[in-house]
Amino acid sequence: MCIALYYINPKGKFRFILLFNREEYSKRPTDQLKIILNNGNDIIIAGQDKLQQGTWLGFNITNGMIVFLTNKNHLFYVSFYQKISQIRNQLRLQYPKLMQYFYSTLKSRGQLILDLLKRSSIEQSQNFDFKLQDQHLQCTYHLNNRNQDDNYLIKSRLMQAQLKKEQYMGFNLFVGNIINQEYYVLSSTSNSFKQVNKSGTACSFSNIGENQIEKEKIAQNKFEQIIESEEDIDLLFEKLFSLAQERFSSHELFFKAFPEESYFFIPEYTTKMGQKRGTRTTSIIIFDGIKVEMKEKTYL
Repeated sequence: MCIALYYINPKGKFRFILLFNREEYSKRPTDQLKIILNNGNDIIIAGQDKLQQGTWLGFNITNGMIVFLTNKNHLFYVSFYQKISQIRNQLRLQYPKLMQYFYSTLKSRGQLILDLLKRSSIEQSQNFDFKLQDQHLQCTYHLNNRNQDDNYLIKSRLMQAQLKKEQYMGFNLFVGNIINQEYYVLSSTSNSFKQVNKSGTACSFSNIGENQIEKEKIAQNKFEQIIESEEDIDLLFEKLFSLAQERFSSHELFFKAFPEESYFFIPEYTTKMGQKRGTRTTSIIIFDGIKVEMKEKTYL
C-alpha cells in the first residue's frame, strides 16, 4: 500500500517535507522522475504511470503547486460503483486485451493530479532556476514577484474535483502551493475538502479506511523525530530514505489476509493471482523557503 508522510511548518527551517512510498505491481510500466509536461505555461516534474499516463505525485515548478494522492481501496469506504470498477481494473491489468472489449473504467486518478497541477492563465509564474538529473530535482525560487492572491484558484479546483469525485476510484488527495504555504486535503468519501493547519506536525495518508493504521502511526512518529533533530538537508535526506526502507508492521485484522502488505516498506512478493508487487519508489521533497530539492529512489 502507498503511504505518504508530510510535514508543514511555515516558520521553520524546512517549510515543507514529503516522504512518499509508492507500492505497485512490478510489471506495471512506469517512468522515473522526469519532466512529464512542458508546454510553455507549465513545467511539471513527476514519475509517470505509462499505462494511464498519469502520476501519483506531481510538482509544478512554474508556480510551486504540489499534488499527490494515495488510493483508497477499502471495501467499506468507497461506493459500490467504485469498488466494481476497481475489480475490473485489476482484471484489466491481468487480461488487458479481453477486458477492453467488455468494460469501461473510471477515469485515472493520476490524470486528476495533472488536471489540478496545470496553471490557469491568470496565475503568475515564479522566477526560478532548476535542474533535473538522475532522479534529483533542484529548484531555486526568486520570490520578488510572489503572488499571494491566487489561493482561491486552488479552492476552485478542489471544488471541481469534489464535484467529479465519483468519476474516479477512491482516493486521498493532497493539493497545495509551497510558495504561498496553502495546503488542502480531499477524500473521495468526504463531503468537502479541508485546509491543513497543523503547523509543525507530521501527518500521513494511506489506503485503508478513514483512520490511521499502526504502521502509519509508527512512521509518523519516526518521521517527526528525524525532522526535529536534523538541520542538515543532506543528512535529512539520508535519514528519511533510511526510514522509508524500514520494515516495521501493522497488526490490524485486515493484514491477516494480506500479511506482506503489513510492512511499511514492502519487499517484492507474489500475490495470490501470481503478480509481483512491492514498494517501487520512494520520493522525498524538501522546501526551505527558497530552494526545493526532490529525490527519488527506485527499487523495482
